[in-house]
Amino acid sequence: MSSRHTWTTTTHDWSVDVDLDHLSHIRSRPGEYAPGGVLHLVLEVLAYAADEAEHQGGGHATVTVHSDGTIEVSDTGRGLDNGVAVRKPVVSTKDVRFVDELQPVLLDDGHARRGMSTVAALSEMLEHTNR
Repeated sequence: MSSRHTWTTTTHDWSVDVDLDHLSHIRSRPGEYAPGGVLHLVLEVLAYAADEAEHQGGGHATVTVHSDGTIEVSDTGRGLDNGVAVRKPVVSTKDVRFVDELQPVLLDDGHARRGMSTVAALSEMLEHTNR
């Protein structure tokens, strides 16, 4: 496998694991990045799952609200497409598709899509499991 620094940037900068300034910026502006709160965060996760489903030609996602208030989203995404565990910057760096867009992609709540880093920055707990 080649070095991550040589990988093509399509959604995230693979040369960076964590962008603390980016995450801090989101945390300082929760109303801007997640208007509507938890619903917007769930829609961000579902949009990411939909991207994966589109990439593989279909799939489905399930949202479960647990009695303790935690929310679980599971999907039939591809998981690790290369079979090798890689620290993915998807939850800790800017999604280059949605940064500084003049015509932002809107989620079903009518607010701009910002990417999974918004979910990571504004969640008390986030667990991401690949299969």
